[in-house]
Amino acid sequence: MNTIEEIKNKVLSGYVLDDNGQWIKLSERIKIEKDIVKNVIEGKVLFDNSWTPVSDVLKSSLKNKISPPQETKAIFGKRTPKNI
Repeated sequence: MNTIEEIKNKVLSGYVLDDNGQWIKLSERIKIEKDIVKNVIEGKVLFDNSWTPVSDVLKSSLKNKISPPQETKAIFGKRTPKNI
């Protein structure tokens, strides 16, 4: 089977690619996206691989007298400010 047929079969079977390029069920991707939206609505950002209130991130940066993190993973996958 050629690559295009393999991709077609995966998509027709309900699979999509995740942020790491791995095939996952669409239903699982929807759960991930809903979790992202829920956390953003709650005022949280993904900081050091955990959902943290924005206020805590800002307080921490002020306390340590550093600028807010610029290289942390964005809330949507692995995009960072450099490649958004």
